[in-house]
Amino acid sequence: MSSTGESRKTMGRIAVVRGLAPHVDEKWAESFMVELRLIGIEGAGIGAALSEVESHCSESGQGAGQAFGDPVDYARSLQLRADGNHSPRAVLRSLAPIMVQVVGMFILNWGFDDWLRRQQFELATGHVVIAAGFLLGVFLLARFTDSVLRVAVYHPVRSGIMVWFAYIASTATCVAALILLDEVVWRASAGWGPAAGARVLLAGVGWGSRRRDAAGRSPAGHRGRDHRGGGGIRPLQRLPRVGHAAGRRTAELTGRATVPPGDGGPP
Repeated sequence: MSSTGESRKTMGRIAVVRGLAPHVDEKWAESFMVELRLIGIEGAGIGAALSEVESHCSESGQGAGQAFGDPVDYARSLQLRADGNHSPRAVLRSLAPIMVQVVGMFILNWGFDDWLRRQQFELATGHVVIAAGFLLGVFLLARFTDSVLRVAVYHPVRSGIMVWFAYIASTATCVAALILLDEVVWRASAGWGPAAGARVLLAGVGWGSRRRDAAGRSPAGHRGRDHRGGGGIRPLQRLPRVGHAAGRRTAELTGRATVPPGDGGPP
C-alpha cells in the first residue's frame, strides 16, 4: 500500500475517533477500541464503552490515560461479554468447509496426475503427511487466533516476516515429504482419485454454501444484544443509548457493524 493510501486510512481512523470521543486522546481511544474488538466485542458494545469514557473525560476534564490508565488493560478489565462466534471452536467450525475443500483439491490433484499417466492412484506416505500437516496447521490457527491477530495488529512487520518464513517452511516441507516419503500406503483404480477428489471438493463447497445461506436467513442473533457481563465495573452499568448510535460509526474502525436499524436513538 502506498504512503498516500496509508495516510488516508490513518486520517479516516482519526476522524472516526474524533467524532465518537472528541475529549479522548486519539491514540488511547484507538488502542481501546482495537483491544475490545480483539477480545470479541461487537460494534454496539465498543461504542457504548467508548461513550462512557468520553462522558467521564468531558465532565471531569481528566485525560483518558489519567482516569483509566492503559487502554489495553482497561479494556480487558471491563469483562464485557464477548461474541461466542469468536471462540476457537466457532472459528474451527467456520473453517471446516474450507478444510474439506482443500483436502478434496489435494486428492483431485494427486489423482489427476496418476490418471494422466494411465496408472493406478497411489496414496503415498508423503501425501498423508501433507494433508495431516495442513489440518494440524488450521487447527493451531483456530486455537491461537487471538495471539495471531494481536501480532498482526500490533506488530505488522514482524507478522509479515513470520508469514513469509511460514510459507517457505511449509513449501519446503511439502516438497521433502513428496520426495522422501514415497512409500505407497493405498492403491485404487486410475479414475478413483479424480472422482473422489471432485466429490470431496464439491461436498465442501456445498457445505460452505449451506452455512452461508443459513447465516443469511437467521435473525440478527448476537447483534444488538446486551454485551455487558455480570462482572462489569460500575461506570458501565449505565450504558447510554447513544452507544448504539456510536456502534455504527465504530464499525468504520472495527470493520463490523452490529447495530440493528432503529436502535440509534430515543424512540
